[in-house]
Amino acid sequence: MFKGIRDMGYDMVISAITMVHLDVRRICQLLDDKVNAVWQDLDYTPRTCPSSKTQLCTYLAWCARPDSRRKKSYVYLPLSASRLRQVLKFRMGCHGLPRDSGSWAGVPRADRVCRFCGAGSMGDERHVVFECPHLHSVRDKYAGLFSVSTMVQFFWQDDLVSVSKVLCECMDVMLGADSDDQSQTSDQP
Repeated sequence: MFKGIRDMGYDMVISAITMVHLDVRRICQLLDDKVNAVWQDLDYTPRTCPSSKTQLCTYLAWCARPDSRRKKSYVYLPLSASRLRQVLKFRMGCHGLPRDSGSWAGVPRADRVCRFCGAGSMGDERHVVFECPHLHSVRDKYAGLFSVSTMVQFFWQDDLVSVSKVLCECMDVMLGADSDDQSQTSDQP
């Protein structure tokens, strides 16, 4: 334990004669600094950031909860476990869209395009929510949610249940989910 605390940068002298007093506030600050360090240097947009930080950058720029929405959470929505998992995976960037699956397969980023629209557009989260013409019918069904222009505004609207439904319906189309299976799946817990 002491080695781990020292490795974080906490200076202390260990003595077999006297009790070691730890400054808990300083240790907590060092832990916070270590956690927050992962978010440093993410000043790129998700579509242009280095591949090694794409998921972090995407989450921070497009999906992270703004301070003004601290009381809202997707976790407590009345969604089935599978639908909640689908929404959370979308937000975390491990969803199987071309941007994600292409990175697993070593496909160059320029070739991780949407397979539906033929425009050569990056198959990423923003493309699914706002751009892909193949998903126009889903956007029309939930037109009231699309008066916003940014991903953060979209994700943190007052009606998180409808936002979740949009994401799930879009992902069902994009990943080729069988529509018969989805019609039998309830959105209730």
